[in-house]
Amino acid sequence: MPSDAQRRANLKYYYAHRDEYNARSRARYRDNPELREKRNAWKRAWDKANRHVRRTSERNRRAKKRLAEGTHTAAETAAIRRSQKNRCVYCRVKLGRHGHLDHIIPLSRGGSNERRNLQWLCAECNIRKGAKDPIEFARANGMLI
Repeated sequence: MPSDAQRRANLKYYYAHRDEYNARSRARYRDNPELREKRNAWKRAWDKANRHVRRTSERNRRAKKRLAEGTHTAAETAAIRRSQKNRCVYCRVKLGRHGHLDHIIPLSRGGSNERRNLQWLCAECNIRKGAKDPIEFARANGMLI
């Protein structure tokens, strides 16, 4: 195992020659279809096995693109689902595998991407809610006077 001084020297060399490293790596990947297929197969397998992690990553990326504050993890979304006893917040139907993670205050209306602004809904309720304000949605569905 290299010492800290050697590790620093290696990093310094890498950063000084980063363009060469990247060009060599791109050429190797471009010229080797077997390597490309192997990497793609590994990625597909990982995505399939870690679907919840991948989806969380995609949600965080989209929220960041919209300049929304905060992030959440796959463990936090699972904890939210457990705290709701795997039921839709609005109609209380059992979610099974097909729940939708919803932003209580939509990102388009300035909501955050943090755990406190997330809830699990069934597909039907989430599609009906869309980008509505939660109070507005609850009134429209007879949940508030």
